[in-house]
Amino acid sequence: DNPDGIAFVENTTERMRIRGDGITFNGDTAAANTLNDYEEGTWTPAFYTSGGVTTTTTTTNYGIYTKIGRMVYIHAKLHVTLSSLPGQIVTVTGLPFTGETATVDTGQRAIFAIGGDASNLGGNAGGSRTAHFRLNNDQLQGVYMNSGTTAYWYYNHMDSTTFDMNIHGHYAAQ
Repeated sequence: DNPDGIAFVENTTERMRIRGDGITFNGDTAAANTLNDYEEGTWTPAFYTSGGVTTTTTTTNYGIYTKIGRMVYIHAKLHVTLSSLPGQIVTVTGLPFTGETATVDTGQRAIFAIGGDASNLGGNAGGSRTAHFRLNNDQLQGVYMNSGTTAYWYYNHMDSTTFDMNIHGHYAAQ
């Protein structure tokens, strides 16, 4: 049992060390710089309003993630038919991990792009008003730029109750 772990050395320079609390690189011994978590998996995105989940039909609902340390990288491909287009903020739930809380002091906000073969997302989703998602703890909220300021993207801004969307981004988990 070696409390210092196993070191991988090239010539006289330590490149990596495996310890009980994780992996360190290049001779670094600081706990904050120890890689102690790696995970890959799937997640199930769902659309939500204050009245509950509004998804009625989902023919493609595929979400994958990779977590390295506290950073979570997500991707999702969705083809969805909603029961209605209420005047509420487009919200996606089901994230694999709760995000770090954004505060005025830290200014942490993760932005998630909508891309690929998206369709029927409405005028606020394209052109100079490109819609995107921002992290709000354990969900994504739809926003877009409107004359240089952030505005919320509502379900009733969409062209149709049936739409395609790809979501890509990353955030810091709690």
